[in-house]
Amino acid sequence: MLRIQEKPMNINKISRLRIFLVLIFVLGCGSSARNPNRPPRFGAGLLMSARIINLPAAEKGAGKIVFIAEMRYSNLQFIKTANGYAAEVELTFSLQEKGRPESVRLVDRRRKIDLKNFSETVDREKVLRVVEEMAVPVGEYLANVTATDRYARNQGFVSETPQVQDFLSGLHLSPLLLTTDSLARFQADKLIPLRQNRFKKDFYTLFAIGGLQAGQQVALQYELQDGEGKSLFSREAKFVAPEMIIYTSLPIPAAKLAMGVTEIKIVAEQNGVKADASMSIYANVGVSPERGQNIGSIIEPMRYIMDGKDWQALKEASTEERAERFNAFWAARQPTTTKQDENPLLAEFFVRVQEANFRFNWAGVEGWRSDRGRIFIIYGEPDSVQRQRSNRTNASYETWTYAEIGRQFVFYDYNNDGDFRLISGG
Repeated sequence: MLRIQEKPMNINKISRLRIFLVLIFVLGCGSSARNPNRPPRFGAGLLMSARIINLPAAEKGAGKIVFIAEMRYSNLQFIKTANGYAAEVELTFSLQEKGRPESVRLVDRRRKIDLKNFSETVDREKVLRVVEEMAVPVGEYLANVTATDRYARNQGFVSETPQVQDFLSGLHLSPLLLTTDSLARFQADKLIPLRQNRFKKDFYTLFAIGGLQAGQQVALQYELQDGEGKSLFSREAKFVAPEMIIYTSLPIPAAKLAMGVTEIKIVAEQNGVKADASMSIYANVGVSPERGQNIGSIIEPMRYIMDGKDWQALKEASTEERAERFNAFWAARQPTTTKQDENPLLAEFFVRVQEANFRFNWAGVEGWRSDRGRIFIIYGEPDSVQRQRSNRTNASYETWTYAEIGRQFVFYDYNNDGDFRLISGG
């Protein structure tokens, strides 16, 4: 049995059960919209987030593949020890040049976590991060990360096809990274967790610029946009390039982030040649009137917790009216024990949408649209998840149990391709 344990929300003593009941009965459940033609999605065992990116190498005609793998402590199985609690994870990083199976490179790593207090084992904010770098020739690669929880025997798997570029030939920008400090080089211990969604203070985006003409001016333009393409913040910077390859950091003001998706867009220009890079941040910034116009990405999943007519009216409203309806909906469900600019129910809903997208997303289709995503958003983390195979068809099915409310849901993977459909309990 796969037991997934998450830290219950503990805001002003609102219990996990009460959160369930508020979301289910006070907010109400709307209808579920499905796309029967969506591409297949594959579920995860061990919940691991990872990025596999290309950074510069010092040699011409080469680059680096950097693997960044993270697992929350709350997603690992800890066992009781004489000194506290322990978890252990085994990771395998593999890299193969496309079309050349004989070129595969494997690196194995093992990480052990020792903690004194049980509260740390279920802390959503604590992560195990493992970073691995491989220098390789320019080309296209198949890169995989496999992580195994040694005590739970669950596995997580991430696969990407990075393109390794020569940063000494032509103007290039590396993928963007988020960091806590302004840096002049890649430092793994300064990275912001990949799944962080609350940004209480300003941070930085770090990236490499390659193919520069040393001693000549570089112009940088960077902008933050919300999920609807509206500009939230923009700046320009100019400097003289000291070398052909440099790392640079740009400050990101947390107060300018949108609720939901914020896109960071950066353009570098030197001698009329341009290169660009971008990344999306999914952020929970609270509910307040000045944030109301940046709610586009969170409205769609709200169909699960709103009356159908009310949700349709919210979706079709003008920008100003939509903000008013959105704020009024959540203000009416704000616990009286919390600050005016903090709504723990909205924060919990936001986290569930993000978790559903992370766990059940595949090929660009948002995870909240799936059956498992819908149930997860409405009811939260199950008390237990059991995955088995049918003796007759060999297809997989999952049983989710919510002991506190006496509900059970069964999802069936008809084609054994990871597309689990709800068949019982809904």
